Amino acid sequence: MIAGRCSTCCRRTGGHLYTVGRLDADSEGLILLTNDGEFCQRVAHPSHGLLKTYRVTVAKRLEPEALEQLTAGLRDKGDFLKARRARLLSANNTRSEAELLLAEGKNREVRRMFKALGLRVLRLQGVAVGPVKLGELPSGKWPPLSRSEVASCLKPAGKAPRPGPPELTRVRGRFTPRVQ
Repeated sequence: MIAGRCSTCCRRTGGHLYTVGRLDADSEGLILLTNDGEFCQRVAHPSHGLLKTYRVTVAKRLEPEALEQLTAGLRDKGDFLKARRARLLSANNTRSEAELLLAEGKNREVRRMFKALGLRVLRLQGVAVGPVKLGELPSGKWPPLSRSEVASCLKPAGKAPRPGPPELTRVRGRFTPRVQ
C-alpha cells in the first residue's frame, strides 16, 4: 500500500522518494520518507550513529542470558549482528516482549538475531528512528517532520540542518554550496 502511495507522490512532485528504515511484509511500524537524498544518507547510514528502536514479541520466555547475547553480538550467515541495547519489557511462560536499539539496518536483522537464539518472532514493530517516535500514529498516516525533529535526526551525525537553500559561493568559475 505504501509503495503505491510513494510512486503516486513521486509522479506528482517529479522527484524521488527515499526511505529511512525498512519493513518486511511481516513487520509494522515507523519509516521516514524524504525527497532529500542527502538527509536520507546522513540519517540512515550507520556511521552517523542514529539508532533505530524496535519492539519485539517472541514465542517463549526471554531469559537474561539471551538479552546479553543480543548485546554481545551474534554471527549469522557471515554477518555480525549486535544490538546496542536490549531490555525486557514483559514476560510470562509463553511469550516475551523486548525493546532493541540497533545502529545498523541489515536485512531482517532483528528476526535473524532471535532465530540464532532459537526464538520465533511473533511481532516486530519499528517504534523509533532516532528521536522520531511512532507513538499513537495510526497505520498509513504520515505527518511531516518538524524542524526540531529534523535537527534532532541530524545531531548524531554532527551536522547542523540547512535552514533553507544553501548559500552559493563562486569556486573555480562555478557556483557551489558554501561549506560552513
